[in-house]
Amino acid sequence: MKNLIFFLCFISIFSHAANPEHVKKLQNSTPTQWLDWKAENANTLIDLSNADLSKTYLSGFDLSRVNLSNAYLKGANLTGSNLSDCNLSFANLTQANLRFANLSGATLLHTNLGGADLNGANLRGSNLQFANLNEAKGITVFSNK
Repeated sequence: MKNLIFFLCFISIFSHAANPEHVKKLQNSTPTQWLDWKAENANTLIDLSNADLSKTYLSGFDLSRVNLSNAYLKGANLTGSNLSDCNLSFANLTQANLRFANLSGATLLHTNLGGADLNGANLRGSNLQFANLNEAKGITVFSNK
């Protein structure tokens, strides 16, 4: 039963597309314009799942509580961005700049953070289960052994 539930979640993540209006708004906004738009749409679940945001400059953006599952953020600049409580499950953040980003409470299940720069990032309360942290910078992994 657990395998079936995981499979159905897996299929829904990869078959669902981002809201094109949300992607366009993000790509054509400054951090302040984006924040104003988020405030005006406070009751809307912002859906950027499966969006190709590779090499996008998103430094200082408030992406808290945004659905970024399976998003392609390879090489994106997210320096100082607020990614708290967002869903980054299965996202590709290889080589992304996450310096001083707030990832507190974020869901990073199966997220690829290989080679990402996490110096100064806040990961408190994040779920990093099955995340790839190979060659990630600025993170120390502790073992309970």
